Amino acid sequence: MTDYPKIEIIDKSHGVNDRKPAFKISNRLAVSWSNKNYDNDTYKIFSIVSYMPFINCRFESMNDAIESAELLEEIYSEFLDILEADPNIDIIAVTQWSIPNGIKIYENLQGLEEKDLITLEDMKRALEVVK
Repeated sequence: MTDYPKIEIIDKSHGVNDRKPAFKISNRLAVSWSNKNYDNDTYKIFSIVSYMPFINCRFESMNDAIESAELLEEIYSEFLDILEADPNIDIIAVTQWSIPNGIKIYENLQGLEEKDLITLEDMKRALEVVK
């Protein structure tokens, strides 16, 4: 399915520690199924440090989630170490004044969170101001 190493994360997003398999995208981001039953075939990007969703969006495909995580890693890489100091910090919100077009990116990503399911194309559109 992917060339990324398979790891286990503890999804804390529902107030319960659910162990689930994930694909390690970087030292700070992983992609896993949205729920512990793996029955809806939707995926989320998680922080490996906090085990919470890095962005509160569900993706239609594993590949879309992985490629979106790669894009987010590229944009936010220099700030992701902050998660070590405070795993609960919202990197996207805090850095909106520190990266080029950060406020617009933040607003675009907030708009994505309002959708039920997103695709890689949705993520690319949200991040297109980076170019």
